[in-house]
Amino acid sequence: MEVTAHSDICGTIATLKRLLLRRNPRHRRVIGQLVRDIRAMLGKLDARQAEYEAFRKTVNKLYHRMEGINFVRNLPKEIGLIMACAESVDVNATFEAIKVVQKSAIFQEVKILRPYMALSVALLEAANEVKGARLWLLDAAMASNEIETKYQAWLPPGEHRTRLMGFFATGVAHVVADPELGEEPIVEFEEGGSIPMSRIRIGPRGYMIQAEEGS
Repeated sequence: MEVTAHSDICGTIATLKRLLLRRNPRHRRVIGQLVRDIRAMLGKLDARQAEYEAFRKTVNKLYHRMEGINFVRNLPKEIGLIMACAESVDVNATFEAIKVVQKSAIFQEVKILRPYMALSVALLEAANEVKGARLWLLDAAMASNEIETKYQAWLPPGEHRTRLMGFFATGVAHVVADPELGEEPIVEFEEGGSIPMSRIRIGPRGYMIQAEEGS
């Protein structure tokens, strides 16, 4: 995966503008890298948007299928007979009422509740698919415990770690490459950036940046 100097495209553009205004020839290599970062981030943002648009289409389709499920139980006479069966002397009428209500209940279970459950499961599956590896709906403590256990050797120090934990907890950042044979995990941000985990730092304007190697 291609890594970037910043976690987000706005921070990348801010740095690019600052360097362009300085008109220093020594910055050409850095400017070139920032331009490549912007192109990569835009590609990631477009891909993420496509995932959400596919999710929207799925939700819309499921919604219309749910809208097509209609059921109204309107059996006051039959239900009344069953409720009064202890005092009723008309056993045949009570049994006929029971058959009608039973048929209605079976229809409700098979034609209404089961389709609703199947559509709800499909909606949950679609949400999980668009969620991916992101730690949605986890509070900071849960995210911190899970990630610190698995990636403690790679997490940045101090306040940088605290800020990153918050990003994990809210789904703003997620790990896209697990370490294999000692390789460092890569953290991808919703704003398009991708930074090796140990080199994530809080930048001067509050966004996350990639620290220089060895720092």
